[in-house]
Amino acid sequence: MLRSETYTLADMFNSFYKGFKLAYCQRFIEQLDHYHFMESLEEIHLPVVFIHGVYDYQVHGSLVKQFYEKLRAPSKKMIWASKSGHAFHPDDTALNEQYLIQQLSYMEEPS
Repeated sequence: MLRSETYTLADMFNSFYKGFKLAYCQRFIEQLDHYHFMESLEEIHLPVVFIHGVYDYQVHGSLVKQFYEKLRAPSKKMIWASKSGHAFHPDDTALNEQYLIQQLSYMEEPS
């Protein structure tokens, strides 16, 4: 986003600052301690792709893998971003983007 000609400073401010404030409100933070995401969703009727940074220490990879293995879905894929932590490294971001574009090419265009 920082190197893109598409995004303005206002876009970046809205994404990083305002978006963060919306996602991490006090109520959300207080509920985190009582929320059991492993039990929240057992099945989804859509294809699922998990993309997780190998060096993410905020959301440990073993928990993501456990959730991935437990979740039932028509198709699912786990991608380990080899250079990333909690935020994606630019090299991994490019690979993630290419993977998602490739997956979209398999979908039918709406009529």
